[in-house]
Amino acid sequence: MRNIEKVLVCALSVAAFDLFCNLAVAQEAKVRVPSGTVVAVRLEQVVDPKVQMLGSQVTAFVASDVQIDETTVIKAGAPVIANVEEVEKAASIGKGAKITVVLRSVQAVDGTNIPLSGTYRAVGENKEGSTIALGVLLCPLFLLREGEDTQLAAGAETRAMTLGESTVRVSAGEKI
Repeated sequence: MRNIEKVLVCALSVAAFDLFCNLAVAQEAKVRVPSGTVVAVRLEQVVDPKVQMLGSQVTAFVASDVQIDETTVIKAGAPVIANVEEVEKAASIGKGAKITVVLRSVQAVDGTNIPLSGTYRAVGENKEGSTIALGVLLCPLFLLREGEDTQLAAGAETRAMTLGESTVRVSAGEKI
């Protein structure tokens, strides 16, 4: 009788293990993230044309969870890849400063990188017209006057959109 009990216990253990494995697989699902899904992004640093150079990486994160059908596919705080694409310091003859940061991609809950389309842009006031007029009419030294400085503030938020369709694997625990 003991051998039959051992065989039954073994068979039940294998069946339970198989059931557990199937449930674990069934709890994971694929969620389609459509092109154009909005992602709120927040800068975590000041971005200043006096400091940043063309191509510099900028620290930014997702500001709030992104959900598809009540399933979180991108968590708040997920890193966003962003780079300085345009930078000009304020210059003489009243030329204002400029800086543009392009949002490239974001990391989904499963680690997938999802391409983004979005930018931050700041432009200092140009004073070229008044500077040239004052320089010609009054004194050429006015031509040395610089335009207005500018910067992107830490905490500044913008909206980006996903580029193309992506598929993200989520577990049942990701549902809200």
